[in-house]
Amino acid sequence: MSDSIKIVLNVDEYNAIFGLAGNINGVYGTVASAKIRDLISAEVQKYSVEGQLPKSVTLDIPKKVLDGFYLGLTEKTKDKDLNTMSLVQIKAVAAVLKMKGRMEKFLDAEFEKIPENDEEFDQPDVVEAFDDVTESVETATAPGV
Repeated sequence: MSDSIKIVLNVDEYNAIFGLAGNINGVYGTVASAKIRDLISAEVQKYSVEGQLPKSVTLDIPKKVLDGFYLGLTEKTKDKDLNTMSLVQIKAVAAVLKMKGRMEKFLDAEFEKIPENDEEFDQPDVVEAFDDVTESVETATAPGV
């Protein structure tokens, strides 16, 4: 079994990974993110022609680097400034880097930590079903018709 994973990334994917990797914190995440950024930079420089970015790059990423990056991603989800769009980006990057299952398990475990609230939800007003209202409008005749 190989100690690395070969991943082909299109320009949008490698730009997204490069950008997100620049915002990862934590000891392992930072080191792994720097390595991923180095790998992307080397491939982009290698295949750029006259300043044009390559349409895709192939990275051979060591599993240990991916493990560290995953730890960085999980730390990023705990950032107090995290918003929904950031989480969507984290999930997308994890999927591209073959870590979708790991990230889903992590987020499911985090979801389970949400405390339950004992207060009742508002009860909806009882109204006629939409089909019943439509039917009564169709069969009704207007005055003077």
